[in-house]
Amino acid sequence: MNAIILEDENEVIDVLQQRLMDTGLDAKKSPIGGGQYAPVTIENKKKKGQEIGHFTLFNKGDFHGSMFIQELGKTLFITSRDAKTNVLIQDYGEDILGLTNEETAFIVQWTIDPEIQKTINKLPQTIDI
Repeated sequence: MNAIILEDENEVIDVLQQRLMDTGLDAKKSPIGGGQYAPVTIENKKKKGQEIGHFTLFNKGDFHGSMFIQELGKTLFITSRDAKTNVLIQDYGEDILGLTNEETAFIVQWTIDPEIQKTINKLPQTIDI
């Protein structure tokens, strides 16, 4: 199943990035960083035309732009090659790179279920009476 998800890596990461941009919530649906930027950050983000109502973890785009899925044994993790990834995880927790239960269910339904159905469709369709 990991191979199926890795084939759709960009789409899976898009789900995470879209939630960060739209809501600023982590995988447990908690507001990242308490949900409120510091006044100086708000002013800087306003100048850039960026979201100011919640944390997006997007400033220049390096963190978002270098996200990828890492396979460790049978487990998949979303991470980022950005140099500040470890600092962001330390400051805001590992759930900034996680998927919600609903997102996980959507990805399974959207990527894995069709592949399973293709395999089932290839099986002989004989019925013994």
